[in-house]
Amino acid sequence: MTIPILFSVRVWNKIRALSPKERSRFLFKVRRITHNSIPYRQIRELKINSSLKIFRIRYNLNYRIIATLLKDNQDNSVIKIVDFIPHDDLDRGKFLINGIGEYSVEDIENLSHEELEENLVQEHLWRDNNLSINCSYFTHQESDFFSFTINPESQTDPDLILSSQQYQIIKQQPNLPTLLTGSAGSGKTSIALYLALHNAHNQKNDQSSYQVLYVTYNRSLTNYAENIIKRIYPEKLDNFINIDYQNLCQIFSEKYRLNIKRFKPENKVNLYRFINHFYQHQIQKINNLNPISLWEEIRHLLKGSLEAINLENNLITYEQYQELINHSTLRRDINYQQVYQLVTNYQHWLESHEYWDELDYTHYLLKQIPEDYQGEYHEIYCDEIQDLTQIQVKFLLRLLILNNDGYSLPKIFFTGDPAQTINPSGFSWNKIKNNIHQSYQNYYQINQINKQIEPEHLTINFRSYSGIVNLGSAIVNIIRENSNNQSELIKQETWLESEIKPFILKESPEQIFQEKASFGLKNAIIVSDENEKERLASYFPQDSERILTIQEVKGLEFDEVLIWNFFTGFDSWQNRNNQAIRELNNFKYNCLYVCITRARNKLYFYDQQTIDFWNKPEIQNLVTQGNLDELETIFASYESIDKMREAAEDYVNEGNEKSYKIAIQIYERIKDEKEINRVKALLSELQEDWENAGEYWDKINDFVNAFRCWAEVNNNLWQKKWGYLAEEEWNLRGDYFYRENDFAMAIYCYQQSNNKEKEIDCLEKLNQWELAGDKLKEMGREIDAFHNYELANEYYQENKQLDKSAQMWTKLEEWKKASPLWESLQEWDKAGECWQKAEEFEFSALCWEKVEAWDKAEKCWQKLENWEKVAICCQNQGKWRSSARNWLKIEDKNKAAYCYQQANDLDKAMELWQESESWHQVAIALELEQRYSEAAKIWAKVNPLQQKALCHEKCEEWEEAEKCWRELGNWHQVALMCEKQDKWLEAIKIWRKLRKTDLESKAIERIREIKKTAQYYERIENWQEAEKYWRIVDNKLKIAICLYKQAKNWQEIAEIYQSLQQWESAGKAWQKINEWEKAAECYEKGSCWQLAEDCWRGLNNTKKLAYCLGKQGKWYEAGEECLKIDDIQKALICYKKINHLSKMEECYRKLEEWENVANICEKQEKWTEAAKIWIKMPQYEKAGECYEKSHQWEYAKECWKHIGNDKRALYCLEKSIDNLK
Repeated sequence: MTIPILFSVRVWNKIRALSPKERSRFLFKVRRITHNSIPYRQIRELKINSSLKIFRIRYNLNYRIIATLLKDNQDNSVIKIVDFIPHDDLDRGKFLINGIGEYSVEDIENLSHEELEENLVQEHLWRDNNLSINCSYFTHQESDFFSFTINPESQTDPDLILSSQQYQIIKQQPNLPTLLTGSAGSGKTSIALYLALHNAHNQKNDQSSYQVLYVTYNRSLTNYAENIIKRIYPEKLDNFINIDYQNLCQIFSEKYRLNIKRFKPENKVNLYRFINHFYQHQIQKINNLNPISLWEEIRHLLKGSLEAINLENNLITYEQYQELINHSTLRRDINYQQVYQLVTNYQHWLESHEYWDELDYTHYLLKQIPEDYQGEYHEIYCDEIQDLTQIQVKFLLRLLILNNDGYSLPKIFFTGDPAQTINPSGFSWNKIKNNIHQSYQNYYQINQINKQIEPEHLTINFRSYSGIVNLGSAIVNIIRENSNNQSELIKQETWLESEIKPFILKESPEQIFQEKASFGLKNAIIVSDENEKERLASYFPQDSERILTIQEVKGLEFDEVLIWNFFTGFDSWQNRNNQAIRELNNFKYNCLYVCITRARNKLYFYDQQTIDFWNKPEIQNLVTQGNLDELETIFASYESIDKMREAAEDYVNEGNEKSYKIAIQIYERIKDEKEINRVKALLSELQEDWENAGEYWDKINDFVNAFRCWAEVNNNLWQKKWGYLAEEEWNLRGDYFYRENDFAMAIYCYQQSNNKEKEIDCLEKLNQWELAGDKLKEMGREIDAFHNYELANEYYQENKQLDKSAQMWTKLEEWKKASPLWESLQEWDKAGECWQKAEEFEFSALCWEKVEAWDKAEKCWQKLENWEKVAICCQNQGKWRSSARNWLKIEDKNKAAYCYQQANDLDKAMELWQESESWHQVAIALELEQRYSEAAKIWAKVNPLQQKALCHEKCEEWEEAEKCWRELGNWHQVALMCEKQDKWLEAIKIWRKLRKTDLESKAIERIREIKKTAQYYERIENWQEAEKYWRIVDNKLKIAICLYKQAKNWQEIAEIYQSLQQWESAGKAWQKINEWEKAAECYEKGSCWQLAEDCWRGLNNTKKLAYCLGKQGKWYEAGEECLKIDDIQKALICYKKINHLSKMEECYRKLEEWENVANICEKQEKWTEAAKIWIKMPQYEKAGECYEKSHQWEYAKECWKHIGNDKRALYCLEKSIDNLK
């Protein structure tokens, strides 16, 4: 059991400054403490004169961890890591708490001969000249951080540290459904991923295929999540799906085989296509209508709202639009009728060109889902829910599995950021709540659901310093005041303390702009409009992508930010009416809030005019007036190549359009063409420009991604793109796909380059051993080819693909390998052909018989000169004369006569019947020739019992016929009837008595054939058929084995093993059908005492249990069981075996054998008890001796006096007096 870990905010600040490698090393060490894997010598308690316990824990040679033990709300122990202290300072000086108490460290660890661990690079983080620590650090604090473990069994869990706020959200019950709101830097994504992975891990062995879905709007967000997943949970979780919304829809369509031909990837319209192919070509545009704003209006209201579901053209009516105007994100002075007409034109344009957008696809899917659909996923997590429209959220909710049992709640976890609204999307948590309510309003637990989905707030910012966060929170207050507290923006806090406030520059920095060629790679300038952006970009052409308009900054973060002419840019708003000014002010302050929260470390403002806003009472103390000297750090641009690469990758990881463009510009500065093309590919993917994305990937030889992107346009586009390649180019691509483990594509490439060796290698990697063998055979490498065929056979067998194995061996003319496989597949004709080609005519004939191919079976039996079988085959073909001749070969005249009769050759039939004295048949033949008087004379000679036997034979009632012949004493016929019933052993005995050695030999040969057949079926594990043949030869052991393999008829198995005196096997069979008593009896007979003990124990048969325990020498346990049934004598015998004196005493007491009790007490030196018993008997001499041994001199004296031994009595009196002295 592990102990939960807390970290003080002091520790957290130190940890976050470490490199990832050092951070992992430190947290791994802490984790080992909680798993009890730190040697005790490395932990010491500091001696203090209070109830507070403080520990130091050795980190390495130089540093010590200071920790304490606390109790949580459930009174469980928690270890809190308070600080790191340099070892020298700690041992040399005093460790102070609040600077008022001195507690010396009394023990100093012996560090000699111990290995020196690697020192930390950031030593300044671990050294504190003042070792004074606030006493509050040793108690629970709101600012504490928690260690969180996805897999509690793992000792190498990744570094997951949660704030108290985050930890409470994960640990609350129920923790689903949850709506989680928070700004950038609050840890929303991490919490969603941690909880999703934790729950998926806990359910990974669930037999009902418990599925957890984590979905984001686009692929870049999915890739961002994937990078986190790889770090925090490197194992593969089959029940965890991380996917973007578009691919989720695609998978759903494929699973249910929906007709999505109209949704061709190349015809999809996204924002970029909407602007460039539709909006830019409209003759009549609406003044002041930004196409991006129009796109959002379409997505979130006109087509993407719940009101649009099931409507024609997936578009709400104009009347509905008028009713929903309050939900519009467009300016209030816009002409909504013109907007609606423009959107109607857009929808007609889509249909006329067979185009579609993501909303059309979602509308189609919602219409395809039946009413009784039960869902796909048990839990659904969606990060950045504000990016989805309401109908897309509706689709996600339809995918959720939820039982309406009165207890189940929808297991959803949605995160969103209301601050991401520079281009308003119409997102609000109220819309999400309404969507959820509509989806589950008929459920019994709807009230609990409504209560549970009140959004939870993450208010701690982990990225920006306090000055920036405090200013942002003040802006939130202003926004709330202007909107009557309707805003969903959240005031934030931070534990990243800094005395630096945002700077208000007094003078223009343009002179500095002229002097500087660039500014820091992690810094940015935010401007109010495109004109200002172009003007400032002329100063910094190589940094122009980090000169951003307000609309471009969404989702970006920088170390330092200069906000340029923000308020000046909004001056044109002054001449509007009050309502418009109020709305625009809300928009302005919302933009200001987003700009402020882009900065992590430092923030600067410059406006060319004096701005009264900074003098507001609630603002003026949060900013400071600054000179141009303050800008020095923003222009620090001396980064090394490595630092430039690091910065570029940080922007790539942010995964949005602008961050990609910034990264491209940085890579252009260092002239890294490969990285430029890589990021351009990512950017093209984000814009869904798949063909160009593929071109960029292809340029840097990333063929897997090139192939994937081209497949988004057309599955065969890659062939067109690569159709011109030379052999060496194909080989290059083959090697690439090989390294990426995409062996199918590698095979294609190697085929084009004629690289057979590599092609074979790939086939083997894909377990396509047969194809690899074919290729080797073509190359003349027969031995290698056959080895591959053997591996192919093993693979097919393991994967239950016997048909493929059979086809392969048939193709290779390996008849003996193919035949058993065809038989196991019950492909009897194919098995017959293969056996025949292998010249295994008996097996071939048996197969032909199963499909009634009598002519082929006949030929096989002829090869074996098995005339009986030949005759039967001829009969089944109606070849009666041939059949008769073959019966005669084995001197079966009756059957030969019958065949002649069927061939209408009555003379030959009658002749044979007369020879075999089958008079009833002779009589019948005479009747057929109308020779009735002769027939009558013969009928008079026929015995009725014989006639009865013959009738049974005709009906193939062999057992009844056998009885008749036995009664008649016709042993020849009895033997024949036994053979008909497969009672070959009995037939052999009769033939032996009749001295029919030829018939006896044939029967013996038949038994050999049956055994051989049974063994064959054993080899191919056809246990049912094997059983059938072993029964014919009455091999009890083999019958039992076959039944065991089929897991059936356990009673018969048990009885067989009993008859064979295989007691353990018999017992196990009885156990299978819960016949525990019979099983125990068998185990006893086989001396399997432990097994017998288990059975008797389960049956609570104490007497038998004791017996078995005794047989195993478990005498104490046996004795205990005997006591339970009051069999004291047997219990006593058991205890005597191990000389268990106390138990022997107990038994003697129960038997009231007091002399033995007294003797046993003496052996145990229980002198007083022994003396008392001797007195009762009475034997005063022995009692006196016992009292003396226990130094009870008074009692001893009385005993000696009682028997007149005054000398001993006087001795005891003296001893008693000595004791008193």
